[in-house]
Amino acid sequence: MSNTLYIIQSFVFRLGSWKDHASRQCNVFQEGEGSKNQLSARETLARYMHYFTRYQVHNQSLELEQKHLSLVEQRISEMQAESMSFTEQQAINKAFNVLQQCRRTLKYTYAFAFYLYRNNQAEVFEQNQADLERATEALSGFLEQEIDAEQNICLKLMDKTRYCDQRRKTLLDHCKEGYNEHYWGGLEPY
Repeated sequence: MSNTLYIIQSFVFRLGSWKDHASRQCNVFQEGEGSKNQLSARETLARYMHYFTRYQVHNQSLELEQKHLSLVEQRISEMQAESMSFTEQQAINKAFNVLQQCRRTLKYTYAFAFYLYRNNQAEVFEQNQADLERATEALSGFLEQEIDAEQNICLKLMDKTRYCDQRRKTLLDHCKEGYNEHYWGGLEPY
């Protein structure tokens, strides 16, 4: 019997002060403590779902664009038949490769952002991420258009490709700098 009493006293001691035990009702649910935990869990889940959804969107876009590789090759063949320059033909291939690199980078930056603590550098990171995302979507739109030499779409495509690649490198350089300068609270360097 004394063993059972010791176990009960140890359990009650872990829950709070033994002196407060006489004035509290142990069997009554304390709503304040539970609702705070539930609210925190909901916020964490909503935050996780936001970043996971963004990850999935870019992952699906990457898979869909990989399936369009044959269309890119077909478009290059059509450009050869129309006697367009080799530079214009290669611009489409380079744009497609940069688009895939940008999608892959964006996909993994959402996993990275989930673990970041909020600070000024995290906000700079998110601004760089948003800029890369806008540029990536614009590049994707350019690749869906018909390439017409008279409208200078190929020149615009080359400019947007260069801009996307530059934004991607800027984002990755900021991540590396953050590790070197210990900007990233919440992440342990590997």
